[in-house]
Amino acid sequence: MAQELTYEGDTKPVRDWAKQLGVRPQVIWARLRKGRSPEEALSSPRRRYPARIVRGRDALIDLDRPFESDPLAQLVVRAYPDGLTLEAVGALVGWSREKVRQVEEAALRKLREVQHGAV
Repeated sequence: MAQELTYEGDTKPVRDWAKQLGVRPQVIWARLRKGRSPEEALSSPRRRYPARIVRGRDALIDLDRPFESDPLAQLVVRAYPDGLTLEAVGALVGWSREKVRQVEEAALRKLREVQHGAV
C-alpha cells in the first residue's frame, strides 16, 4: 500500500492524515485493508464516544438511569442511528456479547409482558 493518500485533491502521508483526523494511522490502514477506497478511509466518521465513557464507577453513562433522563446515552443513540451489533454494545458497556444478548432478551420479554398486560 502507498504511504501517501490523495483525498479531495490533497496528497499527504497517512500519518499526516491521521493527525488531521484525530485517529491513529493504524485506523486508516485497517479501513484500507477492509477494502475501503482512500476517500472512504479518510471520510469515515470517527467513533465519537470511546468505550471508557461507560465503564467503571466513574462512568459517564449510568446503565441504571432511565434513557429519557440520560442525555449522553441519547447522544450515543443518535450517533449510531442504524443501531449497533451486540459486540459493539458490549464494548461500550464493558460486557461480553452474550451478556448483552441476555439483557436484550430480558428487556424484550418485559416489553412483551407490558404490551400484553401481563405485568
